[in-house]
Amino acid sequence: MTVFISVVVASIRPENIVDLLENLDATVGQPDDIEVLIKLKEGDADTLASVEEWKASSRFAVKYIASPERDGYYSLNEGYDELFSVADPDSYFFWLLNDEVRIKTENWDSVLKDFVGFFPDDAFRLKLSVFKLKNYYDVYECFPCPDNYALTTRAWLDITGGWGEFWGGDAWHQAVEYYLGAVRGGYGDAGCHRGVPVYGVELENEEAGQGIEGDARRERDWRVARGWQKCYSKRSREKLNGLAHRLYGHILAAEQGISDYELEDDPIRRRVTVRGATDETVVSLSYRLSLARMVARYVRHRYPLLASLKREVHLWIHKNARPLRYVRRAYLWTARRMPEVLTRGIYLATFRSLNAEVRRKRSALRIRKGKVTFGAEGDDIS
Repeated sequence: MTVFISVVVASIRPENIVDLLENLDATVGQPDDIEVLIKLKEGDADTLASVEEWKASSRFAVKYIASPERDGYYSLNEGYDELFSVADPDSYFFWLLNDEVRIKTENWDSVLKDFVGFFPDDAFRLKLSVFKLKNYYDVYECFPCPDNYALTTRAWLDITGGWGEFWGGDAWHQAVEYYLGAVRGGYGDAGCHRGVPVYGVELENEEAGQGIEGDARRERDWRVARGWQKCYSKRSREKLNGLAHRLYGHILAAEQGISDYELEDDPIRRRVTVRGATDETVVSLSYRLSLARMVARYVRHRYPLLASLKREVHLWIHKNARPLRYVRRAYLWTARRMPEVLTRGIYLATFRSLNAEVRRKRSALRIRKGKVTFGAEGDDIS
């Protein structure tokens, strides 16, 4: 049988990675269905020895890459991309795990196998964590609480260029999924949603980073929050939106039965274009984001009190609709007559002190319905 799931994990803890491998071996139904890709730190002899020992008697394929640590936990996306390049070419799903999570369900691979080809274009994600039914109303929700253990198809990763520019690949692609749902936009449109919740596969120990305390915990929390803030920048959000538009172009081409197409992404114009075999344009979409809307969303996210105050103002206006109606009428009445009132006031203040001769020469001044006209035909006002 061919591999259809590549399990991707990074570890520097020999006990944890061995426990995870044992858990996978005990719960998988068909070992030939999976392979495990492990990112190790270069020079970590203990973890390397544990993986080599397990690999010698493993029932499923185990591959690893030992590379420099770089920025450690906060550069994991680079290591994940390296593992993506050595994965089995027939692998359909990529499952990003950590070395703390464990699978409770036996024969879980048979459950997931039913989702192969769930969409004919093969661009979707299977959601397994406690957040699998969560609705994401803003991109600010994607990074703190993504679906941590989603299975992502190879087609999705190929189109979006791998695990992304953020060390949390789960959060990065949760944000891509959020923007994909907003591509079609407009009220009454169903959108393009490709996150599929899966029942029948249970996980435990989903929360990562357990046991970290003191200064290490404070530094980790600070680095995590700093990483989120970078992803909230206009550049990063337009990047995420552009990846979502790439996916939408692929999906749209598949819906129209176009298998031979070219996908162009212009980062300068912020535009994705899909061209057919004869170079005709199938679709061309802009993924540029409005800075004003981004600022408004940020204020709403960062200062929720202002958002609640806005709701209170709207509610007050609704409750006091009748009195406000009279205020509005008085305002409109004043506004309509204000030009005439101002014009007459200016006229009186300017010409009252002039003598009769000057007023006679300036008699061509006319005031009609708030309009001031200087001179009529045949009048000499010099």
